Amino acid sequence: MAGARFLPEIYCSSNLFSPGGSRFSAPSLVNTLSIQPSWQTAVLAHLVWVVPVVTLIISIQVYAFDDDLEAAARDLGASRWQTFREITFPILFPAIRTGAIFAFLLSWLNFPLSLFTTGADSTLPVWIYAKMTSGYTPLVPALGTLTIIIPIMLVITLVLVVLLYRSLRTMRWSPRPKSVESVRVDLQ
Repeated sequence: MAGARFLPEIYCSSNLFSPGGSRFSAPSLVNTLSIQPSWQTAVLAHLVWVVPVVTLIISIQVYAFDDDLEAAARDLGASRWQTFREITFPILFPAIRTGAIFAFLLSWLNFPLSLFTTGADSTLPVWIYAKMTSGYTPLVPALGTLTIIIPIMLVITLVLVVLLYRSLRTMRWSPRPKSVESVRVDLQ
């Protein structure tokens, strides 16, 4: 795959920022550069923290990728876009999906980084922390319940969509049943 040989260099250069160090270095860097902390600085700090992990996950799949599949698609007349859409992306998608899940979980669980880099803006974990320490409100357990129920509903919906897609795909490729009239004609 084009560009695959540069992935170790990209991963190693972004791996210079350890997760523990980024919790303390990101706020001091923001203060040193006189940048006003906001949600943008929090996003940047979380990207520095998450990109090495996602890069490692995706690079494992990239290294296992067989370039001959793309070459065969091009030999059969596929354009670059068709090759990417039909060959490359479906093979790399599980790694991309896994990297996205890891990125979300690592970012969600890195509360100190959010706390130190958001400034006056408030992310959901920082807001919940503020409500738990300063003034308790019934909205906090309700929000906690929603953070459990919504992902469960999303997973159930995703499973139902996949099952529906598979059943429609098998119906489309299965032979069509004969109509009653054609069966009667065959019997005579």
